[in-house]
Amino acid sequence: MSFLVRRLGGLRGKDVAGQVAEFIPPKSRILDLGCGLGFVAAELEKLGHQVVGIDLKDVRAVKSFGFLRASAYDLPFADDSFDICLAHTALHHMDHPDRAIREARRVARLLIIGEEIRTRGFNWWLLRNYDRAVNLSFSGHPHSNRTHEEWSASFRENNLKIDQLVESRVFGFIHQVVYVLSRDDQNWK
Repeated sequence: MSFLVRRLGGLRGKDVAGQVAEFIPPKSRILDLGCGLGFVAAELEKLGHQVVGIDLKDVRAVKSFGFLRASAYDLPFADDSFDICLAHTALHHMDHPDRAIREARRVARLLIIGEEIRTRGFNWWLLRNYDRAVNLSFSGHPHSNRTHEEWSASFRENNLKIDQLVESRVFGFIHQVVYVLSRDDQNWK
């Protein structure tokens, strides 16, 4: 792995961990769904959390946290095994993100989902090409970014309510949203 990927990945991991840390109680048990290179999980461990990463392949650049090779559609954990399930820019790389959301909801009490939001026109073109370039080593993955409205509808359909929402711009043009979600047990099917 190149020095540049490790350096930029490490900086991005610190940035994302810092962005979500305010929503995570101390010493939480966290599932990092689609942990990829592992930079975010490693930073969350440094903050005192117990982190388990899952992904279909072990491509971690950082191996300081627990890892299982597993499908997000069939998580090998009992109900409520985790305090938090984090899926940061992972769901849009799945063929069936709603199946992964249902499984995450089953194993964790709180979900934190970060996604790059599909917009119209030139920004959508930039996002699509940025995502392909950044994920070049993962060719073949879907790139199924959704609009904010589509994500919101998906969360409602999976009986999740948006407790908090944090918007940011990556590189000034990529609209990213972090959703903090809790179970809407009154409407649980």
